[in-house]
Amino acid sequence: MGHRKKHAPRHGSLAFLPRKRAAQSKGRVRHWLDASDNITFLGYAGFKAGMTHITYIEDQKNSPYFGKELMKPVTVVEIPPLILIGIRVYNEDEYGKYIVGDIFSPELNDYLSRKITLPIKEQNDFKGKKEKLLNSLNFNSQIRGIFQTQPHLTSLPRKKPDLIEIKLNSIGSSKDEFVYALNLLGKEIKARDILTEGELVD
Repeated sequence: MGHRKKHAPRHGSLAFLPRKRAAQSKGRVRHWLDASDNITFLGYAGFKAGMTHITYIEDQKNSPYFGKELMKPVTVVEIPPLILIGIRVYNEDEYGKYIVGDIFSPELNDYLSRKITLPIKEQNDFKGKKEKLLNSLNFNSQIRGIFQTQPHLTSLPRKKPDLIEIKLNSIGSSKDEFVYALNLLGKEIKARDILTEGELVD
C-alpha cells in the first residue's frame, strides 16, 4: 500500500484542522471595515438562541426560483444591550500597532467581578488617564470600545459576562472619536443604535 495515495487521495479538508473544541465561544475579528461617514461602533455581540426556518419570495432576478416561495434555515440570535465599560487607544509606528493605554468607567457592575478583578475606585485616576490619552492621540490613532455582554438578560443559564473590543469608525479625527466614546462610557448600547433593519451582518 505504499502508493495508495495515487489512487485514493486523502478524504476530508485540511482547512478545518485541528478538529477540536474552540478555545473560547466568542469570535475574533481580524479586520474592521470603515463602512460609514458617521462615528459609530462597527460591531455588536449576541448569543445564539437556536434555529428555525422562514418562507420567503425569491427576489433575485437571475435566480431560477425568481418569484417563487422558498424555505430557508435561519439562526435566532438574542442580543441584549452591551455596556461600554472602557476605551482603549492604539497608535501605529513603523513596527506596527501598539497599545497606548485604556480608561475604564468609574462605575462597574457586580457581574463584571465574575470575569475580572475590579479596579479600586480610589486608585482609578479617571481624569489623569483621560488627559494622558487625549494628549497621545495623533492622525493614525485607533479608538476601540471595551464592551461587557449581559448574558443574565438572556435565556442562557449563565451570569459571567464576556469582554469584547469593538472598533470605532475612523473618520479622520481621532479626537472626535475619543470624545464620542467618552460620552457613552458606562452606558448601555442597544442593537438599534448600531445596526439598521435589513442590514447584512456577518
